[in-house]
Amino acid sequence: MRALVIIAALLVKLAAAAAAEKDVIVIFVPTSDEACREFVPGVSAELFLTLGGSGRFRTLSQDDLADSLLMEPAEALAFCNNEHGCIAELGREKNARYILYGDLKKSFDGKKVIIHLALVDVPARKLFAEKFVPAPREGDVALEAGNTLREMLSLPKAAPKTAAPAPAPGPDKPKPGPKTAEAEPADASPAAKAEPKPKPKPAVAAAAPEAHSRWKNGWFWTTLSVGAAVLAGGGALGGLAQKKTDDARAAPDQLAGDRLLSDARSMALGANICFGVGGAAVLAAALIWILDSPDEPAVAPAIAPAPGGATALLRVRF
Repeated sequence: MRALVIIAALLVKLAAAAAAEKDVIVIFVPTSDEACREFVPGVSAELFLTLGGSGRFRTLSQDDLADSLLMEPAEALAFCNNEHGCIAELGREKNARYILYGDLKKSFDGKKVIIHLALVDVPARKLFAEKFVPAPREGDVALEAGNTLREMLSLPKAAPKTAAPAPAPGPDKPKPGPKTAEAEPADASPAAKAEPKPKPKPAVAAAAPEAHSRWKNGWFWTTLSVGAAVLAGGGALGGLAQKKTDDARAAPDQLAGDRLLSDARSMALGANICFGVGGAAVLAAALIWILDSPDEPAVAPAIAPAPGGATALLRVRF
């Protein structure tokens, strides 16, 4: 049991060291007018997925700045009033490389959403990049926002989804009907009449598309694996907490017992947190498996920051 705890601690340290080498980007939830408020959760989730999936950046939400600011992060951003030096100060204590903020607004004709994204270079205290991109309301506004951010940071764009090519049509075949004698030219030689006509080559049948299978959904296995690992960690911590409790009862003095009980409570709290997170991940995996079908694309989970907390999403791409 002690070896398992040591291995888990080493893994956590390695992950923290790898994350520390990446540039930190603080992402503020985009503001919006009333007409575009419905797009905010999806756009926020796409921005986090784009940066997290690039492998180059470590992301922080605006709520991660709350302990270093005198006011709410959203209010502090509004107070800066687009002054880039002021905005850069919001991320200085977190050693951020960039701060990303923006807004969504309805176009004049009401048919498009104007996506505005701005990146502030924190060490240089100046604007690094800014984009205004119109996106059709009926299209994938979140994907357009992600591609805009990729362009601003010179990241590779997401591969567009292409429809499967239609099978090539075979040679036209005449409909069956009564056979009629073909007219022969008057000057045709007997050798030409006796020569057999070449038979048409049979058409090659198009390969049938591969059947859809829920068990090949990568999101399902990833989420299930994470949930199982976290639950296993919770079980390990729970076992350690019980052992500490038993040791406290058998402690030779009150001081040693209190110390062991304090350790047991901390481990029990960690176990409860692991059980909650692991159970949520397993439930998400079950939902992904249930909602995935041959007629619909795979479903992917996403967590989007929102003022005062976060919003859990199940993202579906059409």
